[in-house]
Amino acid sequence: MKLKNTELRDEFVKMTESELSDYKFLSKFIYDKVGLCLNVRSCGIEEHREMDCWGGVQNRQYPDELAKLLAFLYSHKDKINSYCEIGVYKGGTFFTIDSFLRAVNPNMGESIGVDIYDTILKHHFDEYQNKHSEAKFLLKNSLDFVPIRDYDFCFIDGNHSYEYIKHDYENMKNTAK
Repeated sequence: MKLKNTELRDEFVKMTESELSDYKFLSKFIYDKVGLCLNVRSCGIEEHREMDCWGGVQNRQYPDELAKLLAFLYSHKDKINSYCEIGVYKGGTFFTIDSFLRAVNPNMGESIGVDIYDTILKHHFDEYQNKHSEAKFLLKNSLDFVPIRDYDFCFIDGNHSYEYIKHDYENMKNTAK
């Protein structure tokens, strides 16, 4: 059974230090407990119907890639007290990273997800925000987003065209520590 977004932090808290830094363990956790929402056609996954990873929080990142990022973040956990994600879609990656950071760093403060679509709101963002009041969502095109503070970690995953990626990087490079 897949976890709800409000249950992720508690599951990360239960993990040992070796589990939190082991990308293979984290990848299996993402696959089994967190859930995915990938475009199976573009991924070239032919037997996707037999896979039991769908649903849940619905990450749009490959489990190994996201798990390696989480392991990296764990090794820098004391330096990451704020988080910004550009392009959150349904919120799966945002919920996972934010919950992970909140579990491993008691000083974790504000996080913000930015997207042009309000799809995250339909995936229980209000319940997540009730549990983690410092998590915010901003309905805005990243081309119009002007950060008003610095963030210790920024994950850029919005529109994947060169124009947007370049803009988002240029926009965030001086505010992401």
